[in-house]
Amino acid sequence: MKKNRFGRIVNIASALAYVASPFKSAYVAAKHGILGLTKTVAFRSG
Repeated sequence: MKKNRFGRIVNIASALAYVASPFKSAYVAAKHGILGLTKTVAFRSG
């Protein structure tokens, strides 16, 4: 992606990435982490 100066990252997450859910803390944290990491990479890449 750097070489081509273009690319796409496709995430597969769920609505639970945005809301809390009882008894699903690990799942929610994992989905939120995926989205957070992608936003950070996008921010750093410009």
